[in-house]
Amino acid sequence: MCLHGRFSFKGDLPALELVFRRSVQKFGKPVKVYYDNGAVYRSHHMKHIVGCLGVHGILFTRVRRPMGHGKIEAFNRLITSAFLAEIAPAKLTTLDQLNEAWLAWADGEYNVTNHGETGEPPRSRWRRGLAKIAFADEDKLRTAFLWTEKRTPDKSGIFSLFGTEYQVGPELAKKVVDVKYDPESLGQVEVWLGDRLVERSRPFVVNRHRRPLPPPKSKAAAAAEKAEPAPKKATANWLGYLVARRRAQNFVEPTPQALAEDALKRRMELDASVVDVLAARLDPGVVDAPTIRAFLDRMGPWDPSRVTELLDLFLRDHPRDSHIQVVLDALHAHLKDPS
Repeated sequence: MCLHGRFSFKGDLPALELVFRRSVQKFGKPVKVYYDNGAVYRSHHMKHIVGCLGVHGILFTRVRRPMGHGKIEAFNRLITSAFLAEIAPAKLTTLDQLNEAWLAWADGEYNVTNHGETGEPPRSRWRRGLAKIAFADEDKLRTAFLWTEKRTPDKSGIFSLFGTEYQVGPELAKKVVDVKYDPESLGQVEVWLGDRLVERSRPFVVNRHRRPLPPPKSKAAAAAEKAEPAPKKATANWLGYLVARRRAQNFVEPTPQALAEDALKRRMELDASVVDVLAARLDPGVVDAPTIRAFLDRMGPWDPSRVTELLDLFLRDHPRDSHIQVVLDALHAHLKDPS
């Protein structure tokens, strides 16, 4: 069964990891991973990912033994004859259109067609063993695929990553830290000191510059963009037909950007729960929601149930109208060091 796939301009490590990550999200953790001998497969980061997910050590094709991946070569020939041959009449012009057509073909054609060797569709065969599938925790999966770079912030806490400057607190100035990041989402990075997450950092901006808003679209133009043509019968544009049928089923494959935005949305919901806990237990006069959210953006996420427990202990010895920064610092100290 084809779990996932993407066409990319470069066959580098980030491209491979995007496909592997989405495969695990959709179909669960594999017991083993079998790779070719290319350098991109033998990278240290790929070994790190497999180790974090608890997958058996990577297996590689034996050198000068191409028979080991004969099934993969047969699948590649099928892609050439059944998919790539249909690209020209489909009139695809962008990489996104090509990837959408690929997933429509893989999920709507290949995975549901009887396999010549097994005699049943690959997806049906996979579903028979669904009870044995172990799915990865989304947060652990996200952490496993983070990339790491070492940086030393200057005396003002500024460090640079791929030409973008970030700022951390003064306690990390002049110290060597590990910066963990998602290559597809550099809007926020994690700063670790040793094996401890210290804070999260966003790109450092001195002055805000707002771009002018685009002119409003006419009602007719907006309606034309929202309207989607109904799926047509199969024509010479076979890939176009598969894409339209997939869209008619209201199935849209999330992009890496969309996955990053979903993770951010879950994070914001968690932070909102912590704000609610603080608002319910502290004096309303000291509850400053923007300050709390800004603090959580750097130091979170926090478990709301754990925050509730620690806040109740804090309020035994401190008044309900303690300054919000005092409360946040106290909670952070206990969450950072439970002892």
